[in-house]
Amino acid sequence: MDALRRTFNLTSPFALVVGFILLILFAGAIGFRFDPLNLTAKRADKAEAAAVVSQDDASARRLESAGAADTAQRIDRITVQIRAADDIAHRSALAAQDAPDANVPLDPARLDRLRLADDQLCQLSPAVCSDPAAATVYARAGRPPLPPSPPA
Repeated sequence: MDALRRTFNLTSPFALVVGFILLILFAGAIGFRFDPLNLTAKRADKAEAAAVVSQDDASARRLESAGAADTAQRIDRITVQIRAADDIAHRSALAAQDAPDANVPLDPARLDRLRLADDQLCQLSPAVCSDPAAATVYARAGRPPLPPSPPA
């Protein structure tokens, strides 16, 4: 029993360590927080920064999604317009072939004006005229007309 009293004597180092641990636990239980390195505030700052980054990322994704939907609608609208223009051009070319004056040779001055207008249009948009030389060759008098292109 003497050995036990010596071990748990309040002045022994073991009792001081146990008492200190109990004091820290009791202080924590009543609400005292010991944070000398301010780790709680650092964790809160990191969490707030992560929340701001995630909100920015989410808003960027929303804008990207809205832009993709808008682009798809525009492409659909332009595709419909392109198909309508191709259909109009095809019908116009067929009507021009069936016209009563389709095989009548043109006046050379008028042919030169038409050729100049075609060349100017091809200079504005070279992608439209794949081979500008071929268009002027077939526009000369006495040549068979080019068949109209089918609609896309």
